Amino acid sequence: MKRSSVVFLGTLTSAALSFFVLIYFPFAQLGALAPAALDASMGVYYPGVRPGQASQGKDVYRANGCQYCHTQQVLPLGVSYDLNRGWGKRWSVARDYLFDDPVLLGNLRLGSDLANIGTRKTNDVAGETLNWHLVHLYNPRIVAPGSAMPAYPYLFEKRKLGGTPSAAALKFPSGNGPDKGFEIVPKPSAVQLASYLFNLQATNAVYEAYLPLPPKPATNAAPDTAAPSK
Repeated sequence: MKRSSVVFLGTLTSAALSFFVLIYFPFAQLGALAPAALDASMGVYYPGVRPGQASQGKDVYRANGCQYCHTQQVLPLGVSYDLNRGWGKRWSVARDYLFDDPVLLGNLRLGSDLANIGTRKTNDVAGETLNWHLVHLYNPRIVAPGSAMPAYPYLFEKRKLGGTPSAAALKFPSGNGPDKGFEIVPKPSAVQLASYLFNLQATNAVYEAYLPLPPKPATNAAPDTAAPSK
C-alpha cells in the first residue's frame, strides 16, 4: 500500500514538473513579449503590424503552399550557414513573429529561407522591386535560371493589347515577354503576395540576437623595417 502511494505521488510530481517546465514557463515567458521600442518618442516599435496588402498576401502565401518549400527562420551561427548565405543580418527570434498568426516557420528548404527576402531586393530603382517579385512568381526561371520553384501563371491575366499598355503590366527582360500583341497583368492576389514577400524584413537589432560587427578592413601595407637614413 505504501509503495503504491509512493509511485502515485512520484508520477503526479513528475507530471506536474513536466507541465511547468515544458508548458507553463515557456508560455509565461513568450506570452510576456512585447514589441521593442526603436524610437518610443516617435512611436516606432518592432515588429509592427503588417500593412493591408502584405497582410492579405500572407493568406495567398498559405493558400499556395509556399511554406512547404520555404522556411522563415534564420538559424544562428554554429548551427547553420544561414548568415553566411546572406539570408539575414542576425538570426530569427520569437519577437519577430509577434503579429503572425499562424507563424509560418516551415520545415523544408527546397527553396531559400524567406525571413528577409524583402531586404534582398531593396536596392532596385523605384518600382522594379515589385516587378521583380511579380515576374519571379509568374515564371521563376526568367529571373532565376535553373530554379525548381513552380510558376504561378493563374495569379496573372494575359490580355490582348488594345492600345496603350497597362501601367500594371509586367516588364520582362528582353526575349521573355508574352506573345506579340499581348501583355501580362497581375491579379490582386499576385500583388498582395509580392507585397507580403517584400514586407518580410527582420533587420532590427533586438537584445535576444545581436547584429554581428562588420569585419575590420584588411591592411596590406608591410611594416616599415628599413634602416633609418643617415
